[in-house]
Amino acid sequence: MSRRLSLLAICPQQEGAALCAPPMRDMELPCLDLADWRAGGTSRAAFVAGLQSACTRPQSGFFYLRVGAAIPSELADGALRAAAQFFELPLERKLEIDLHESPHYRGFAQLGTETTAATTDLREYVELGDELVASTSGRAESEPLPPYLRMGIGPNQWPRAPPQFKTAMTEYFTACRAVADEVMMGVSAALDLAPEELARTYCPAPLGAHVRYKPACYRSRAYAGGANVRVEDLSQ
Repeated sequence: MSRRLSLLAICPQQEGAALCAPPMRDMELPCLDLADWRAGGTSRAAFVAGLQSACTRPQSGFFYLRVGAAIPSELADGALRAAAQFFELPLERKLEIDLHESPHYRGFAQLGTETTAATTDLREYVELGDELVASTSGRAESEPLPPYLRMGIGPNQWPRAPPQFKTAMTEYFTACRAVADEVMMGVSAALDLAPEELARTYCPAPLGAHVRYKPACYRSRAYAGGANVRVEDLSQ
């Protein structure tokens, strides 16, 4: 099970402004408001019902989420600005945190180093995550992670420039994860489970995050038409 929050989907705007983007390719997606969950009572019940409907067939399992002040606009703007400044650096500067030099799969991956469906991905990205001890990942010492799960757990490689990169990303991802935790509690409520049940049972792994740059020539119709800087929060 994974929880995915994308800056492009939930970037907060001024209070009261619509956050639901137009449907893509005629796909109608429901739009939920985190304020309803936080209000409690009948508003929370309505949020849970909407979440259950969005995640149940024949619905797609996807939905838009209004987050309001839960993710301040200055955090989203700061993360995007830091990402753009990093990707504008010369390649040799970005390779100072080469992902392939990290035993924990953290750092920068340059253009053309990944493939999807036998097609080269024309993108650059930075792989980040919680900085936990690889042996336990937050578990009790008596419950160490098996070796095959340890590769992605460990310290991040942070770039020297821009100087605010680490702070901007950490603050933004922290805010996103707090929202993700609330959504997971909503899913638990929809299943008549204890609030922390799903997170405790299915999401013990640490937070993962991607900062990606996709140039104008990216071979995907979804990103055609221009360069794209994307900041994502992935809670596995």
